[in-house]
Amino acid sequence: MPDGSKFYGEQTSHHPPITNFLLEGPNNMYRFSGFFEYKAWLTGVNSIGGSRIGKQIFSFNDGGLLSIKDPTMQLNGLITGERCLNFIGQMFILDHINKLEVIVTYNPTVQASGGGMFKSFKNKLFGGSKKDAQTTDSVLIEIF
Repeated sequence: MPDGSKFYGEQTSHHPPITNFLLEGPNNMYRFSGFFEYKAWLTGVNSIGGSRIGKQIFSFNDGGLLSIKDPTMQLNGLITGERCLNFIGQMFILDHINKLEVIVTYNPTVQASGGGMFKSFKNKLFGGSKKDAQTTDSVLIEIF
């Protein structure tokens, strides 16, 4: 890459689909490595859900070590309407050296009020505007 970073990636399995990767930062400042297994499922007639399961490790030249677990994603508007990708649930980031954990919760107010596909459907059915739907997006971050 232009900044001196090096990226390596390979799909090592077709069934299930698994991708391994390594990103080395310039001057070995960091390494981002791991693997993903991709999963997908139907969540409605017009939407699909998906997740990346695997390991994501950041290691830094000062000894720092982080791992990440991704949230679930949902893609709406596959057949009709505007396409929209939403993160659902939680992302976990663990600092192994300092023993800290960060939990990022995507759209907690939407989930608590019966969100997801049906929240969007209710907004369209009962005259909710797109602007109203966007204002429900929020992220809750907790550090332990």
